[in-house]
Amino acid sequence: MEQKSSNKYLMRFIGALFIGFGLWWLYIAVFQRHVDPYNAVGNQSFSSTYGLMSLFGGLIGISASTSWGGHKSLIGRSLLFFSIGLLAQEFGQLAYSFYLYALQVKIPYPSVGDVGYLSSALFYIYASYLLLQANGARFSLKDRNKRIISVVLPLVLLGASYTFFLRDYQFDFS
Repeated sequence: MEQKSSNKYLMRFIGALFIGFGLWWLYIAVFQRHVDPYNAVGNQSFSSTYGLMSLFGGLIGISASTSWGGHKSLIGRSLLFFSIGLLAQEFGQLAYSFYLYALQVKIPYPSVGDVGYLSSALFYIYASYLLLQANGARFSLKDRNKRIISVVLPLVLLGASYTFFLRDYQFDFS
């Protein structure tokens, strides 16, 4: 009984945290949209703390994956990799906060934080693949056209998103 009670309080705490961060984001989006995001203390504080949701989600997900068989079952492994993706997301956020607060420099791109962000996407893709396998989905790339589309389409979308989002960005490889 005590386990259910502590889970109930943990879920309430995380729910309250989620609502709090949602309201904080809404405040920033509505009332601080004309403020320089790099210099706005509220924006930087939000960016540095909302990763707590990823941290809690990752830790709870790892715990939940064990009740689904852990790495031995497809569902458990899928939950595990979604959770690792959340933890990688938090790593990226912590690295960015380290640049901002400890080193007091403008965050370079690319940086060590991007390792966390990029790897999180890879973990999510693999977790989704495992979830599809658990549902019985099958993939076939025997057809030449399907192979071409499966390689070209993601590359085109990746190139378009980089062109759109980073068109005026100066890369710093130092």
